[in-house]
Amino acid sequence: MLQFMSQSLAPTSIQSSLQRYRLFAWLALTNLLCLLLASSLGDLKGLARVDLIDLLGEGSSLLIILMVLTLVLSARPSGRVTQLIFIGGLLLTASMSLDVLDEFFAYPEELRLMSWLESLPMPLGFVVIGLAAINWFRESQIIQRQLHLREHHLREHNWLDPLTLLYTRPYFQVALQRELALAELQRHPLCLVELNIVGFARLNHQYGAARGDLILRELADLLLLFSRPQDTVCRDNNDRFMLILPHFNTTAARRWLDTTLPHLHRELNKSLPLLKVQLAAKVIPQAAAAKLSVTNEYCHGMARS
Repeated sequence: MLQFMSQSLAPTSIQSSLQRYRLFAWLALTNLLCLLLASSLGDLKGLARVDLIDLLGEGSSLLIILMVLTLVLSARPSGRVTQLIFIGGLLLTASMSLDVLDEFFAYPEELRLMSWLESLPMPLGFVVIGLAAINWFRESQIIQRQLHLREHHLREHNWLDPLTLLYTRPYFQVALQRELALAELQRHPLCLVELNIVGFARLNHQYGAARGDLILRELADLLLLFSRPQDTVCRDNNDRFMLILPHFNTTAARRWLDTTLPHLHRELNKSLPLLKVQLAAKVIPQAAAAKLSVTNEYCHGMARS
């Protein structure tokens, strides 16, 4: 299951992963350049001249900075704030690396370059990280405001299903028109997947509405788990779910469905072993999806079913 999820998310995460690898490569290169600079301009000290207390304090500080930078750069998306954090961290690690290397190498007294390189990058790094913190705070305020407005808008227009927290049929119609317009503009394929629970009315009657609601919530969570970030997952009507899959032609959508359905069956019946839930699904090609959007025939059909 984890392998399938990684394959589904890979196209959207490759670019950000490459960006992170480039940043980590720059960090490693900076530390290597510091080592080469110290070894070329200084003479290696004997072990008796190494101050272990200073080495422990400076080395642990450098390791903590590197760990914090690694965690932040791994968690954050690429952007201005991430770049500022990286630049500030790069200056700090350069200064602290030279400070650690100072315990192993002795420099000529007339050489002031190494002293400057140890001292100057650190305050500059703190200034840059301070700017990053200010921009991060502004970014978080904007995101919180957008999330609040989005939640208010969705609830105001009844676009969120209260049971599954998926989008509802009205939002599906809006999203479908938007994705069809983007597909035509950018000339990329698009498919729909319609999925429903076989014999859901019987399961609901036999085991009760509470178990039926549990099935719907479990299925909604699994569909979100197995879908890509750019996909739209909606609860259309009772036990019927609709997925909008941009950049998928019918072949890719059927392949995705053939791979996903066994996982959905296994996970549903693992968490609900007594119910023996079965799913039925079909792929709706782009031409049929366009007709549904234009004529609204699909909504009338679902209302009658």
